[in-house]
Amino acid sequence: AYNIAHNVLATMFMVALGLGSATAVRVGYAYGQSDCENLARAGWTGLGLNTGLMIGFGIGLWLTADLMVLGFTNDAVVLPIAAAALAIVPWLLIVDGGQVVMANAARGRQDVWIPTLIQFVAYCLVMVPAGYWFAVHGDYGVNGLFYAVLLGSGVAVTLQCVRFWWLARRDQQNLLINPSSP
Repeated sequence: AYNIAHNVLATMFMVALGLGSATAVRVGYAYGQSDCENLARAGWTGLGLNTGLMIGFGIGLWLTADLMVLGFTNDAVVLPIAAAALAIVPWLLIVDGGQVVMANAARGRQDVWIPTLIQFVAYCLVMVPAGYWFAVHGDYGVNGLFYAVLLGSGVAVTLQCVRFWWLARRDQQNLLINPSSP
């Protein structure tokens, strides 16, 4: 059941990963041109486009979850567990896709280490212990693992957005102070 839901999530996540790469290119181009306005616009547009697409994918998944699970198995024990896990995936698409887009936006801005640190904190220090707690102690099983990914990705997207906002704001202020530096 976990593998079914995770495979569906990972397949749709590839779109977010591609949007993240495109966002990094657009942000990097604006950064290289010292164009702070387009730098910020590129990052937030990438996040907005990703959010819209992931909402659309999530609605489609919500409407077809039972058929999606039947595409993987007809095991009567696995079907309801996988369908319940797939009910969490639409929410995951938004935050998990958002975190990868914003991490790439910061990397396009040539900020490499802080996004990596944010990912470490969100996934190693938040998601892993939460997964253990939700799945084992909270007795949520497979759904608990997805709740933990939702929590970790929520932390990641929030911190990545704050970081990108701070960088874009700082770049704009630096440009106003010293117009010759990127």
